[in-house]
Amino acid sequence: DDRTRVKANVGRGYSAPGITELYHAWEMYTEGTTGVGKHGWWWQGNPDLMAETSTNFDISLEKDYRKTSLKATYFWNRIKNYIDYGFLRDAAGNIVTHTTSSGVNDVYTYFNLGSVQLQGVELSVNQKMNDRWSAFANYMYLDSKDRETGHRLNDRAQQTVSAGITYNHKDWDVSLWGNAYIHYLDLVGTRQIGKPEMK
Repeated sequence: DDRTRVKANVGRGYSAPGITELYHAWEMYTEGTTGVGKHGWWWQGNPDLMAETSTNFDISLEKDYRKTSLKATYFWNRIKNYIDYGFLRDAAGNIVTHTTSSGVNDVYTYFNLGSVQLQGVELSVNQKMNDRWSAFANYMYLDSKDRETGHRLNDRAQQTVSAGITYNHKDWDVSLWGNAYIHYLDLVGTRQIGKPEMK
């Protein structure tokens, strides 16, 4: 009917590594760690990185009511040569260090993962309150993993909840929103779970 829609997309993607990933050479310290002998981080580019290629698919069901719009989406992405980052290690498994006048640094670098998969569902609702104001909410569940090890990918939340309001005035809109990230995984501290590191 006029208020119900089904949409689907299939695509192929290509992404070359950026200049930072190829040629990064940068020393970084957190607050309070500067000074000779202090420990920091050295970011080192990898000129041997390969470009990412991806296959993507999504399908959505949309439904409109008088003042309410609903949307449910399933998405699936598979990426080959996914560009990630982590510690650079020597043949013995030790973290490689880089010494500067500021101190000793652990070396981080970029590398390709053979194949990763990102899939999940996204649910959205938009409620029109009057001619000017509307509110929206969104929930996304993401399963992102290295297909070779089964480990989750860094720098991604397993669940994301968003909500906000929008004000419309003739030809322009103003929106205010917030995001909550649940089970976010990064490379730092105890939140690191089975992260494969470059050998």
